[in-house]
Amino acid sequence: MPTDTITETETTTLHGSTNFIKGVFSDGGEPSSSRMLSFIVSLAVVCILGGVFRHVCRLTDATQLGIWLSNLPMLIGALVILGSAPYTVNRASGSVSEIISSLRKG
Repeated sequence: MPTDTITETETTTLHGSTNFIKGVFSDGGEPSSSRMLSFIVSLAVVCILGGVFRHVCRLTDATQLGIWLSNLPMLIGALVILGSAPYTVNRASGSVSEIISSLRKG
């Protein structure tokens, strides 16, 4: 007969999952907006790529198919750069501020 109580193992698993998700979206224990933005933009990129692949699979003209397939690597590269841009900008700005502070000390 099933019960509606949560066991200790389930509670530990839930807390472990929650801690993992907090760790993924934080930077050194602090919440990271750049990681959240990267996640959201990455989801948008996956949706865009899914739409592109669906469109390419439905093409019947060989010339159009060739054009789409020849430009596909460039499109994927651009979308990868777009997806990582928020986190990259945050890391780059942190590095630049560290360089400036070290130059002021020395």
